[in-house]
Parts: sequence; structure tokens; C-alpha cells
Amino acid sequence: MRRSECAGSARGDRHSPGRKNLQYAARYDETAVFSSDQTNWQTATTSGSLNYMNTNERHPFTAQYTGGYTWTLTGRTTNPDSFTNFF
Repeated sequence: MRRSECAGSARGDRHSPGRKNLQYAARYDETAVFSSDQTNWQTATTSGSLNYMNTNERHPFTAQYTGGYTWTLTGRTTNPDSFTNFF
């Protein structure tokens, strides 16, 4: 299995009211299964997440979003699949 990830964060202007925070991550995964009965297959998945928080007293706001996409590289074919989550 191969896996890589990139992540970071940022903060808002210190002079604006309320604290702001942004965090993000991007990921890539590959999974391979090898079997003696010819059912070898390999998939890849890309995904990411984004989190934002504002602690302004008058207008507080928080948002989280995650999503990604999975597809077959070799072997048994499955339909590509995407996923998202926002709250």
C-alpha cells in the first residue's frame, strides 16, 4: 500500500475581531490485493478535507468538508465512487 498526505493550516488577521482558523489536508492511497486464485486487484483513492472556524462573537461560523474519489487501477472492475460530507 502506498500512501501520501499533505496538510497545513492558516490563521486570520490578528487585528480583525474573533479568531479564524483554516486547516486542510490532501491524501492519496493505493491498495493492492494479491491472491493465488487470480483475483488480484488494485484501487486508488484521492481525498481531502477542509475545516474552517471563526470565533467572532457576533457571527460565529464553523464548516467542515471532506470528499474524495476511488477508482480501480487493475483487476476486478468496480464503478468509480465519489464521496462527500459537508457539515
